[in-house]
Amino acid sequence: MISHIQILQDRFLSIANKHKRQEEFEKVKEEYVATIAEEKQEELLPIINRYFNDTEYEAVRNCVLETRKRLDGRGLTRSGDLERSGLPPCAHGSAIFTRVKPRRW
Repeated sequence: MISHIQILQDRFLSIANKHKRQEEFEKVKEEYVATIAEEKQEELLPIINRYFNDTEYEAVRNCVLETRKRLDGRGLTRSGDLERSGLPPCAHGSAIFTRVKPRRW
């Protein structure tokens, strides 16, 4: 029997872009929630969110441990790309570097 985590690894973890992968995963969760009666959705939504978050976490973790690479293809010891951003008015040590792609919250 194939586990939910294995299905996630096969379907979503091949998407290197983190935001795109999360969007696709969110679509699946929304499709599942749509199958539940509306009067039960509010009650069950916290449980569903927790299940999907835990399942996604386990799938990503297992994939990284099995392949010894992050999902974007970097090795475990390589940090993200940095770019030179110039000197701010009051630079402190590593403050002159920024990440190439800012995080989206």
